[in-house]
Amino acid sequence: MGTWGSGLWDNDASLDALPELIHVPPSKDLTHLLASWGLRLWFDRCAPKDFARAIERKSKEVIKLPKPLFEALAAIAQRPDSFKEKRSRSAPHHAILGGSADGYRIDPVFALPEVRALVGAVVRDRCAAQLDAVLTGPSRVSLYEDHLTGLGVLLELTNVGLFQPADRVARWRAGYAEMNALTPEERDFWDELVPRVEALFISITDTQ
Repeated sequence: MGTWGSGLWDNDASLDALPELIHVPPSKDLTHLLASWGLRLWFDRCAPKDFARAIERKSKEVIKLPKPLFEALAAIAQRPDSFKEKRSRSAPHHAILGGSADGYRIDPVFALPEVRALVGAVVRDRCAAQLDAVLTGPSRVSLYEDHLTGLGVLLELTNVGLFQPADRVARWRAGYAEMNALTPEERDFWDELVPRVEALFISITDTQ
């Protein structure tokens, strides 16, 4: 796979996998529309003007949304080009993921309980199921075979209050340790990345 940095997502395979991982099934419901396009904008899978056009189709419903959300959507609709270079990834998450797929997160969208519940039920659970298969399944692969894009999605979802149960994360960490042991080559690269992934596991764990 083509790589250009040491971040978990600084490679072609991760960017190719990302659209399916964050996909919300199409629906005429405004909640689905906000979740779907909000995620695309957040993970830099669409241009701000495309986001604005999609939301404009629901203008009669948008004006009834809570004021902070309506104002955030109106700002993008009126000046989409001003949001082209805006990024939302925190410095700690950037250190783990790199700078790829870093778009603009509209926090009032994900503050809506309905949107957050939908993202949790669809995206978080899809990523978690994939990681169960890769990290706790009967067979183990090396770190060269990229199957961990969903781990980065889960890290970013902590920004909107979505975490993973501690026991599940513990099983993933054990599986990742096995993958690391199966990767003897290019240790200079992996020895730099692995500690950051270990920090990621801690960050996505629900401590409540």
